[in-house]
This record gives sequence, structure tokens and C-alpha cells, in this order.
Amino acid sequence: MHRRSRAFSLVESLVTLGVVSLVAFAVVPALHASAVTPRSAERRDAALRVARNVLVRVRAATAYDAGAVAAIAAAPPATWTASVEDPRGGAALSATVSTSSASGILSVSVALAGERVSLTAPLRVQAPPPGAVLNPSGY
Repeated sequence: MHRRSRAFSLVESLVTLGVVSLVAFAVVPALHASAVTPRSAERRDAALRVARNVLVRVRAATAYDAGAVAAIAAAPPATWTASVEDPRGGAALSATVSTSSASGILSVSVALAGERVSLTAPLRVQAPPPGAVLNPSGY
């Protein structure tokens, strides 16, 4: 009668190493994708904030002034680059902002580090005329 060894053989060790490496190769891309997704969402939110800020500034400039509305409506589409703080605290990012006011609708598109956001708003005087009596109840 001969005794069996309790140690693993070389073949068993190699098979185990192969299975572990296959699992590692399957898990690493999933971990990478889960790390990239939040960064993309934060940059998309930053681009959305820039687009909303542009619309708010245009609305503020045209709230009481019909002449400003006409000037913006007559202006050709414009594109400019703005420096935007990286949501993850890194270096400043570059945002490309494009505006177009065809047919009385202001369109703002912002491209920020590969993320693109577009918003539209009507281009009109939005505030009541000066001296108008407002009903605070809203009815």
C-alpha cells in the first residue's frame, strides 16, 4: 500500500492559475467601465450648467428690452470657447459654446471634454412691461 501525497500537483496549480487569470481578465474591463461612467456624468452636468448659464444671461439681457431681442435674433450664429472648472477638481476644461437664434428660438450647444449638451429657449421679452400691475396670487 502506498501513501497519497496531500500537496497539490503542478498540473492542478497551473489549472487554478489559468482559471484565476481568466476571471481577472473578465473583471478588469467591468471595473474600468464603472470608474469612467461617473466622470462622464459629472462632465455632462458641468456642460449642462454652462448651457443653462448662457440661457439665463440671454434671458436677463432681453427681459425688458425688445431691442436686445431683435439684436440677438439678427446676429449670426456664434461660437466661443470658455474655461470651465473640472468637476473632479483637476485643471480647467475648455467648453465650446455655440448659439443660434433662427426663427426666434435660441439654441445653445456646449461641448465639454467629449460630452455634448444642447438646450433651446424662446427668444422674446419675458418680463412684464415696467409699471405693470402684477397680481401676486398668480390668478
